[in-house]
Amino acid sequence: MNRWSEQSFWQVLIPSVLSLLLAIQYGVCTQDDAFISFRYAENWAQGLGWVFNADERVEGFSNPSWTFMFGLVFKLGLDPVLTSLLMGYSSLVLYIVSTHKLFRVLKVPNFFIWSGLLLLGLDPSLTLESVQGLESVFYAGLVTGFLALSLEEQQQNAPHFRSFILAMLLCITRPDAPLFVGLVYSGLLFWKKDWRKILMLLLGIGLWLGLICGTRWLYYGDILPNTAYAKVGGIAFERGFQYCWRHLVSHPIIWSAIPLAVWGILAKRHATISYWVLWCTIPYVAYIITIGGDFKPTSRFLLPLGGLWLPLAMLHLRSKQPLLMAIAITSVGLSARIPLFQNSQNWAADRRNNLIARKVVGEWIDQNTPTETVIAMHSIGVVPYYANRTTIDMWGLTDRVIARTPASEFGSGMAGHEKSNPSYVFSREPDLYLPEDGFFQPSRRTQTVEKGFPDNFETMYTPVSIKIEGSWLNIWVRNQFLESLQR
Repeated sequence: MNRWSEQSFWQVLIPSVLSLLLAIQYGVCTQDDAFISFRYAENWAQGLGWVFNADERVEGFSNPSWTFMFGLVFKLGLDPVLTSLLMGYSSLVLYIVSTHKLFRVLKVPNFFIWSGLLLLGLDPSLTLESVQGLESVFYAGLVTGFLALSLEEQQQNAPHFRSFILAMLLCITRPDAPLFVGLVYSGLLFWKKDWRKILMLLLGIGLWLGLICGTRWLYYGDILPNTAYAKVGGIAFERGFQYCWRHLVSHPIIWSAIPLAVWGILAKRHATISYWVLWCTIPYVAYIITIGGDFKPTSRFLLPLGGLWLPLAMLHLRSKQPLLMAIAITSVGLSARIPLFQNSQNWAADRRNNLIARKVVGEWIDQNTPTETVIAMHSIGVVPYYANRTTIDMWGLTDRVIARTPASEFGSGMAGHEKSNPSYVFSREPDLYLPEDGFFQPSRRTQTVEKGFPDNFETMYTPVSIKIEGSWLNIWVRNQFLESLQR
């Protein structure tokens, strides 16, 4: 092993180990939404198709490649929760490796590579998201790898074969990936006005997207995933700015890439690279601001920016004492994240307790209700997965009608969870309704009718409290179903 490759080995290994140690200490805190993918994957593995409820073809997931991998997990008979942890850990390493490659392609000095990778790996937002069972960190690693490969191929005047393969994978990993891919490829014109090559790349991606949308139309009857309709219903600039501001405050070194890149452009130093990276990322940030960000404290929609902006920021740094500057930058970056470390612990603890409680409820429903029982609830991950019952998603991720119901005050509610249609839901007469809050807790609680529910709700449903393992399940039960539940 030569000196250069040995340096790279340690630059990747040490941040990866530290990042993994930080992720492992969160324990099992799989997010509720991950179980939606698990249920689709399990149904496919069992021969029911890519469905949430049997015979209801609605695409309620936005991560096809990730969900497909879990389909293989179920076919192999593996536990999805534990496997998701391993996949999350692997995604952390992938992200660090991809970012290291972009550092090398940009020819950033070694001390600043160390600083950037340590800041990336020791990010509580990133490490916590990696153990939540979703594709966010995997996607961030793919985006960074795609940018690095595209730049390397452009510099070497090589065919964009490897980056194109990654682009195809990106487009079936997240719905916003085509935006990144289109910007990256169109931005290659900053180097060489090779319109023919760029048009061929964009045409190839366009054909791939056409195949994806056509397949979706044939199977689900929609061009876009149902989640796109359910989560977006307008413009939420204020909430989106707040989302980005919170990330900026805790990740100032990442966001310093913008003023540093502008300075580089004005000083005509690394101007082409700066133009390109900003071209690829600023429209994405604008998109996140427009839709209002996300409800989670892990800033998961902004995770790709770390791998793209840290190398850009470090590229523009110059110092006669690079080691001291690298230490100072790392110290400032980590100090800004101190509140995140405690907040991430609290969130992980909440997710662990949430998973345990909802699993208990789901298993109780599975063991104590008829197989034809229909549930209505908002967070449709853990409980329906373990209950094995048909479930109406009251936020509309897996329900076409609710997803297309206009949000009354879009931007004022919880991001991605603002659609509702109680009248439609209860016209379907679900047997059990589990309120979002307080349905499983240490004490008995009589549920009250929620705002917006139909006027005849109390004549159709009865509030019931059921003792389960020392806690109480406080739910609404359809009157005609109550007798069978009591038996």
